[in-house]
This record gives sequence, structure tokens and C-alpha cells, in this order.
Amino acid sequence: MDILLDFGLRLKELRLQSSISQDMLASLSGLNRTYIGGVERGERNVSLKNIEILCHTLSVDISYYFADERFSMRLKHKSLKLQGDKRSN
Repeated sequence: MDILLDFGLRLKELRLQSSISQDMLASLSGLNRTYIGGVERGERNVSLKNIEILCHTLSVDISYYFADERFSMRLKHKSLKLQGDKRSN
């Protein structure tokens, strides 16, 4: 899965948990409904500013969108690789 689709699925999940439609989220956030639909489908590269707007609108911390195993594992892998490289020198 790619990051855009992951983000979109998290947005849709949170929107549905909040029992609001794409139209309502668009109205509350000031973003276009078709833009929100595109983000949810992983078709749009959402900007940091719009992530901030969505977080505020849905009353969620930005970490909700990025707290995923694949991100932490990637960072852990890089960290372990760097530690291994330092030891071999």
C-alpha cells in the first residue's frame, strides 16, 4: 500500500467514525467535497496545510494519520542499519 492510500483510508475511517458525510466534512473544513473524495481514494497528494485543517475539523492529533507500523518499522530498520554501519568502522 502507498502512503496516499494509507492516509486516505485513515481519513475515511475517522470521518465514518464521526458519522459525517464527505459533504459535511467539506462544509466544516472549507475544502471541496470532490477533493476530500480524491484524498480518501488515495488519488490526491494532500498538503500539510490541508492535513492540519482536517485534523482540526475532525478533532484529531496529526499523529493519528502517521502512527503506523510500516513507518515505525522503516525508521527502526534505518536506525539499525546506521548502528551497524558505525560498528563496522
